[in-house]
Amino acid sequence: MSAPDVFGPNCNDYQNISPEYDMSRIGISIDKHGTGPQCTIGDWVTVHWVGRLKDGRVVTDSKMEGDQRPKTFTLGDHQVFKCWDEALTQLKQGDVATLDCPSFYAYGDAFTWPPVGGEPIPLNSDIDFEIEVMECGRTPEFVAQSPQPVTTTMQSGQCMWLHWDESQSLRDDLVLSTTTLPNETGVMELTKLERLLKDDPQMEWYYDYATGQLHRCRIGLQPRQ
Repeated sequence: MSAPDVFGPNCNDYQNISPEYDMSRIGISIDKHGTGPQCTIGDWVTVHWVGRLKDGRVVTDSKMEGDQRPKTFTLGDHQVFKCWDEALTQLKQGDVATLDCPSFYAYGDAFTWPPVGGEPIPLNSDIDFEIEVMECGRTPEFVAQSPQPVTTTMQSGQCMWLHWDESQSLRDDLVLSTTTLPNETGVMELTKLERLLKDDPQMEWYYDYATGQLHRCRIGLQPRQ
């Protein structure tokens, strides 16, 4: 434990020298020092993490959730817990640290069912995050995208393959709306389209102008005219 500091809590191998009020409420322990660049507001940051309540129960763990990949976000852009936005400005690439986060900088008083743990997080729970800084200090890259069609011709009864290149890297549902098609009778949503396309590269669809419905073609067959 470092010597007391007027600006806030000090923990293992860290001394708070920031006069900011928010930093005075967050405890930081440096468990392992990295040698990379300093994390700064506006840069991309990539982290792995484990979140524990004060009783030791794990409520979130990046290596147990979803596809087990780390999270990349823009630091200071309110894309993550406020505790992370504040504390990560004190860390470098390669650091492993434990953040002592007050409840109002994490889940607060919102009813939250955690990604892991099996029970709701008690309201107003303080939480400790073990953060591994995989990367930081990288300026976001804005890449010019090739023009994408906003409309396409779907001939009635003719099969066509619907595919979005970026769907390969997404976990969320993709939604296809037929609201602009002639004789439309409702909105057709094709959820998990990206997963289906991976499983069946030859999957095709056709639009029935008579009913205003979108249908899947059977492989090797054409729909009835």
